[in-house]
Amino acid sequence: MENIYVYLADTNGYFTGEFAVSDVTGWFRFHGLAAGAYKLYFYDPFRFLQPVWYGSEGSPAGTAILLGAAEQVSVTQTLRPAINPWYGAISGQVTDECIGIPFAPCGVGIEAVMVSAYLAGGTDGDQLNLVGTAMTDGNGDYHIGNLPFGDYKVFFQPPGGSYTQQWYRGQTSQQAAETVPVLPAETVGKIDAVLTVPGGTISGTVTAESKALPMAKVDIFNEAGVMAGSYLTDSQGRFRTTKLPVRTYRVRVSPPSSDLMFEWYEGEFDFVSASPVPVLDGQDTGGIDTDLAKWKVTANSPAGGGGEVLVASTGAAIVEPEGQQPDLSPAAGERPGEGGSGQDGITGGQGEDASGSGENQEQFAVQRCQDQSLAGKVQRDG
Repeated sequence: MENIYVYLADTNGYFTGEFAVSDVTGWFRFHGLAAGAYKLYFYDPFRFLQPVWYGSEGSPAGTAILLGAAEQVSVTQTLRPAINPWYGAISGQVTDECIGIPFAPCGVGIEAVMVSAYLAGGTDGDQLNLVGTAMTDGNGDYHIGNLPFGDYKVFFQPPGGSYTQQWYRGQTSQQAAETVPVLPAETVGKIDAVLTVPGGTISGTVTAESKALPMAKVDIFNEAGVMAGSYLTDSQGRFRTTKLPVRTYRVRVSPPSSDLMFEWYEGEFDFVSASPVPVLDGQDTGGIDTDLAKWKVTANSPAGGGGEVLVASTGAAIVEPEGQQPDLSPAAGERPGEGGSGQDGITGGQGEDASGSGENQEQFAVQRCQDQSLAGKVQRDG
């Protein structure tokens, strides 16, 4: 850097009267100095660069340089651009939102967000002129300098649509954006933004025979059959998901007790038949309500025939000896609705006695508690 004046001073900051001027390569030299300690002051006569003491950006608290007898010492100093007394700056940080998913990033700085500062003009401030821009670094920080004093609107544009763009203070339009006043020679800090992931929520109420059902489990599946989230209803049977990406989902409700039937949204019993639930950006898809029914068992048993029939969550008929609690859990690897061809994904199973002969099978009719068609039938042979 050429034509920078370098002044020699003692350790108290008093100038000795000696100075050197840097050449086209930025080099300067003092000759014939006595051994001792010195300080250097760098000054740009054109005032394009900030003056500075060697080793410090403050007053004579710069670093002293020790020079021994017959010793040559080389130092390097970097000068920063001067601050225009009529210009200011805006700075801040851009982070992502906390979406409530365990182990998901939360409040982390977002890199490569374009931040633009518009000078508001016109009588109502609706005429905007782009004055300065900056790109956020790896920590999400940005700094926009050389801004003439005035009122600004700041716009945050994330890369590739990964987040929702916004104006300052989370607004969707420049008219609603909060104004940032910039004064001469000042930096307005903490003009931060928290960018949101595009998505919405699903909410509804789970009841059992029209009464609120707490602690029911609500599972959300995407169209590929992959679970996107699992939630429990509150004391009033209500649930609301965390933010979900924009797409279509299927909802399954499982009761907290075995006397109630599980159900997919809108009264279905398998993934394929369940009604799809759309999720839109920035919206809640509400009214996804489910009323669970109790299992109902009817049996026509001959005299002396012992047994009880229940239907597990897979829909298969199970015969259990009297006094024994049946196992209602689905078989390993089995999905709701699989295992037969009965109506609504529920099939009639065939039970056997302890000998496996099937001769003591009984006639059963298994039906839903609500007035719906028979789900399955087991007949006694002979």
